[in-house]
Amino acid sequence: MAERVEARGPLALIAVSAAPIVLEGRYRLLFAALVRLHRSRRSQWTLAVGSGAVVVVLALLAVRHFATTSWPLSSGHPALLVAAGLLLLFAQAFKAYGWGRLFSAEERPKPLALAAGNGGAALIGMVLPGRFDDAMRVAVVRRYRPCPAGVRALCLSLVMLGLIDSVALAPLALAAAVFAGAGTGVRAGLAVVAVAGVAAAVLIVALPRLVASRRTLRFRLGRWLSPRTTS
Repeated sequence: MAERVEARGPLALIAVSAAPIVLEGRYRLLFAALVRLHRSRRSQWTLAVGSGAVVVVLALLAVRHFATTSWPLSSGHPALLVAAGLLLLFAQAFKAYGWGRLFSAEERPKPLALAAGNGGAALIGMVLPGRFDDAMRVAVVRRYRPCPAGVRALCLSLVMLGLIDSVALAPLALAAAVFAGAGTGVRAGLAVVAVAGVAAAVLIVALPRLVASRRTLRFRLGRWLSPRTTS
């Protein structure tokens, strides 16, 4: 590549050498423009008015939808609905407490921050697909100051939480797989879920021993994982 540039002349060599500088200058100009746009009152008002208009339109669409159809759970028993709501609140509290147990004592966020993260994830999971709820958990917990846990520690806790969820689903999947009324394809899928749950349980039990071994502690990742894994 260098020989081709030299063959084309000194101007080509100067152009190739100056390309990274030009790109860096363009990125700086773009960043400066975004900063000015963020600090501008006109742009802030425009963003606020646009967001408000979107919210109003969505609210009108929701009112129109519920005006023509019945409300969810409108025919349910009030006492049972209240009991289900209370159980959901207790479940969210226990989930936040259990999530906190996956952090080390020095990096454990406050229970209210974890509960707020679960609430934000529940809301974002209704409108966005995939794993956006986990991203919302990390964003909400990090915004709840003071947060001693970093992004890597939060992501590790979510991975461990997912493994625990897989372990919890394994008995249910196994019981449904042996049910006589299920089809072959359904049984095969449930069997995969059960096997994945067993594998997750083995990984959870073996992970503290794996990261505590001398061979693993030689690496930076192993030294970082060692105090952050639970048995």
